[in-house]
Amino acid sequence: MTTEKIHVHSDSCAPDSGFLFSLGAYGWTKVAILGNSLSAEDAIELVFEWCDDNAPGLLSTVGPEDYAEAARELGIAWEPEEAADADTWRAVEKAEADMLICGHATLKNGNALPSWEVHFDELDSDQVAKFAAELDGEGGDS
Repeated sequence: MTTEKIHVHSDSCAPDSGFLFSLGAYGWTKVAILGNSLSAEDAIELVFEWCDDNAPGLLSTVGPEDYAEAARELGIAWEPEEAADADTWRAVEKAEADMLICGHATLKNGNALPSWEVHFDELDSDQVAKFAAELDGEGGDS
């Protein structure tokens, strides 16, 4: 099993932070995101973009039909064009339950990852250095 490595660099500095993601039902897809002062939120956005380009089968779509179905299950009217009220938010919460939603960009293959198929850990400085050295050995940044 190999780990894809993505280095988001800033001013040619060596990465000082990173996250290792295990994706899919069995966690066999591994993606290491390395960067400078990288937050978990930024790393998750990068994983969405990576999945869109490299593993589109991991992505799901939560869309208008899902929100309407959630509203029906809750016994409320789904009227998204109306100002968002408490019922609208209840339906959105129900439709998006157990999903990580990508709201930052338009992806080609979906907008969500099932939360039970995503696990990630923050890397310590030794792990970041190890992955960065491996990345340098592969000939550059992805």
